[in-house]
Amino acid sequence: MSGMFKHMMAALFAAGTFSLHAAVTIYVDNVKGKDSNPGTKEQPVMSISRGLELLRNQVSADMEVINTGKVYRESYPGVNGRAFSVRTSGTEKDPVVINGNGAVFSGLAVIPAKQWKHDYGYIYSLPFWPMSNRMKSVKEENYWHDGTQIWFLNGKPAKNCHDSQELQRTPGGFWWDKANKVVRFHLPKGMKITGVEVMLPANEGFYVHGDNVTIKNFFITHSRNDGFDSDSIHRKNVRYINCVSIDNCGQGMSCHGGETFYENCVAIRCSSAGICNVADNNAYYKNCLIIDNCFEEGVSIVGTGTHVFENCIISGNKPFEQVLQVGECQGIFKNCLIETSAQDDNPVAKLGNGILTFQNCTIRGGKKLITVTNSGKGVLELNNCIISGQSKYTFRLNGVARERCKISGNAYVASPGFLIADKKINQSNYTEMMVFDDTSFFAAKESDPKVVASGFGAKLSPEMFEMYKKFKKCRATVDGVIFDK
Repeated sequence: MSGMFKHMMAALFAAGTFSLHAAVTIYVDNVKGKDSNPGTKEQPVMSISRGLELLRNQVSADMEVINTGKVYRESYPGVNGRAFSVRTSGTEKDPVVINGNGAVFSGLAVIPAKQWKHDYGYIYSLPFWPMSNRMKSVKEENYWHDGTQIWFLNGKPAKNCHDSQELQRTPGGFWWDKANKVVRFHLPKGMKITGVEVMLPANEGFYVHGDNVTIKNFFITHSRNDGFDSDSIHRKNVRYINCVSIDNCGQGMSCHGGETFYENCVAIRCSSAGICNVADNNAYYKNCLIIDNCFEEGVSIVGTGTHVFENCIISGNKPFEQVLQVGECQGIFKNCLIETSAQDDNPVAKLGNGILTFQNCTIRGGKKLITVTNSGKGVLELNNCIISGQSKYTFRLNGVARERCKISGNAYVASPGFLIADKKINQSNYTEMMVFDDTSFFAAKESDPKVVASGFGAKLSPEMFEMYKKFKKCRATVDGVIFDK
């Protein structure tokens, strides 16, 4: 880890490092505001996009988005979508601060009737090509998956169909005909296309293109692309605090260049990776949830730089690994809970290149713990962790991959054994692998006194588990975010 990044981490939340008071504050209020207003407290603008336009003309200004209880949304921009681009910069002592105050922005937009093309009978179509990178490349699945609800008819969730035949049987249903880059809609009999309100993801979340910018206290749902992002390799000191992405078509939160910090943030049920870091960047995630994301990995590290995850829960992401690292970078997971079902056919993690470190983590489930590819140059460091719940083997290492692993001081709980250089190893012949790992031990349960006394594994706060339970029960609707009891 570079000295510069260590310094950044140490100073991340230090008191007194910057002022949160700028000379100018832009106010946004979607109940009382008008976009023709100057954006003062007495005369706020109505839309977040207009607020950002005014903010761009200021230096080290702030923006306050009033949480009116009404969902913020933008009009339909066309098939290519529209994002909240933050193109202004603050200083280290006086950053730009954009405060959502708990407001919800929805990427859903009402589709004007004139945008629909009448195909035949009651079937209409509209160009639709959301982010969802991995999903777009899977040709044999010519439909939207069922994990993220994105179709809404007259304010209510609508049926997701998997093919043309199902669509024809389903009035009010939608089918993403991915091969033709359109969504098809079955207009219910007796209705007119001018008389229904169809909403689907058309607008996008925040993309920071400036330095010294803090965005906090926002919910973003149904973004056509990512929820929160920094988008330039030269960015410095971009911070997201208490920001939540739910049911987005792209990633929940990411770093696509520069230096980005996330604290107390959530990515849930997004239709791409929960987090995807690409390009040359340094990223730090603290006290974050990356859970139940639907069509890529939980965390995908593709670029270079250093990527730190501390006190995070990474769980239930499908259909691939919870953690994937292929870039020439350093991924560091400290005091994290990383888990998937024991029935999951994938490993919990996959390493191609760079250095991937798990320190004091609890890692559960999967067919096996990790795949370290022979073709890559990745180095695995696994220390002071609790490893449990794998269905086939704890890990499998062949060829040169074995020489690139630094594994020691772990508790293997109910381990099905290891496959190392094509030799099956379990507790009975454990001494044969002492040269490979001479300080780990086996146990039947995580509650075993030896495991507890070891101090291994994640020690997350009760608040993190309460946060996890809360968001497992959340739903994104056209009217906002609902937390079921």
